[in-house]
Amino acid sequence: MRMDQQVTVVAWQQVVLNAWQDVDDALHDQTAERQCNPYLRTRAANSWPSRVRVWLTG
Repeated sequence: MRMDQQVTVVAWQQVVLNAWQDVDDALHDQTAERQCNPYLRTRAANSWPSRVRVWLTG
């Protein structure tokens, strides 16, 4: 692999890593907000994934 190709690959890997970090940060922020906000906490508890989880484990 040529040097310019390696540089491009490393740059792309950095872009992907930064994108995943942004997603992780957003999910963390969303979770923190949901825990602090009673309305969002209730919505999350009544969401269909929660109901399915209860049904599957139930």
